[in-house]
Amino acid sequence: MNLSDTRDSLPSHEALLRALGLPPRSSASDPMTYAGILAAGVMLGAGIALLVAPKTGAELRADLSRRLRWDRNQRFAEKVREEGGLPGPAKHIAP
Repeated sequence: MNLSDTRDSLPSHEALLRALGLPPRSSASDPMTYAGILAAGVMLGAGIALLVAPKTGAELRADLSRRLRWDRNQRFAEKVREEGGLPGPAKHIAP
């Protein structure tokens, strides 16, 4: 008996699943399969990121807040320079 004879005598995957009372495997092209794999990957990545983060949550929030404030102030200063001063009644305050 050679290998191909042995392989031919074995039941298929579907037959084994039916024998165990399990539903047949779903198709890999099922969109929910991809969504599940994506969700698992996102959760795994977030977990790893939390474990290896160089800063605590409070430090990270403070840094982000500081950067956003600085960026907003820079954009405001640019706008004031372009307009030639502050708009409206406060125009006399800016040089």
